[in-house]
Amino acid sequence: MAAETQPLATQPAASTQIAVPAGQVHTPRILHVNHFFDGVILALAMIAALLFIRLYRKTSDRFYLFFSAAFFIYGFNRILHQFYTSHSDESKVWLYSIRLVVFALIIIGCADKNRRRSAAIAAEAASRK
Repeated sequence: MAAETQPLATQPAASTQIAVPAGQVHTPRILHVNHFFDGVILALAMIAALLFIRLYRKTSDRFYLFFSAAFFIYGFNRILHQFYTSHSDESKVWLYSIRLVVFALIIIGCADKNRRRSAAIAAEAASRK
């Protein structure tokens, strides 16, 4: 009876045998899930950008403008990521350098906010003397 069965490592998985009509390309389901989550990330990034724009309009604080720009650029990056990469293709360095710009905008926004706050505190302390 042991001669009739093959070890598990050599048996083909049932999910790898998919009948595809001629002329069509089979894409694994994981790619469809990745596209779905990229769309979700895009939508949430755009919502966050719009919320930061609303906060900027209320307060006129540049901090919110930096964050809004960062989230808009990140959402645009997700669109480009969909069109210019395939499954596990990380050779497009320019796509990932856009994310570097996004994170730099966030850091610049935080540094700008702290710099203005410390200048305001110094001016207040000077006026008290």
